[in-house]
Amino acid sequence: MRANAAGRSATWDTAPGPCWCHSPDPASPLSLGTGDAMSSLAKLYEGWGEREYSALRRACTLALLAPVFLLAIPWLVVRGGASVDRRLRLPGFSCGRVNRVAGALLAVGGFALGLWSIATQFSAGRGTPLPMLPTQELVVQPPYTYCRNPMTLGTALAYLGVAVWTGSWSAVGLVLLFLRGLVAYNRRIEEKELAARFGSAYLSYKESTPFIIPAIPAGRLRFGVCVPKG
Repeated sequence: MRANAAGRSATWDTAPGPCWCHSPDPASPLSLGTGDAMSSLAKLYEGWGEREYSALRRACTLALLAPVFLLAIPWLVVRGGASVDRRLRLPGFSCGRVNRVAGALLAVGGFALGLWSIATQFSAGRGTPLPMLPTQELVVQPPYTYCRNPMTLGTALAYLGVAVWTGSWSAVGLVLLFLRGLVAYNRRIEEKELAARFGSAYLSYKESTPFIIPAIPAGRLRFGVCVPKG
């Protein structure tokens, strides 16, 4: 038997095949009612957080998924934006080299911030951004020192850069819709899962660190340490 991150005891089901489960705890940040699908999903994520994977497995998983985020989604932004523009007969916006320069700066900066965030999760948190292979420690080192969701910010900036490069208003709109979905996921699932696994350490970090707009107030660097789980 193993204690989970929220301090409850994990038990094994006696039915054939292993099953991780725990008794409900009304005081848990995840206890929002049995009818809440988001809460149930967050509980599933909490269970995934109980297992740590090797660095090799984490690296291979990230390498397999990298083309999706680095190639497939930008391609969908370009093609999807162009398709919507044609259907709605929307004019593009073009300022000559300004589009290319601004788009390139946003894309490069955004991808760099996203990769920095992933590398920090991988090394300091011994995990990945994927809910099935989550971090084993609360990551608060830079860039997480400056905001709680630097990877979401980096992703949005990178794809926005692609949209600006193409000069498509529809592509910009698609990126904003994608960002809205990421923010909803961060707030409705990820924050509850982190609070359940890391407790007061995460709540203190959440209270003192902006959600997505970076800030570096006095004393923020005290979070340049890694808080162990449990």
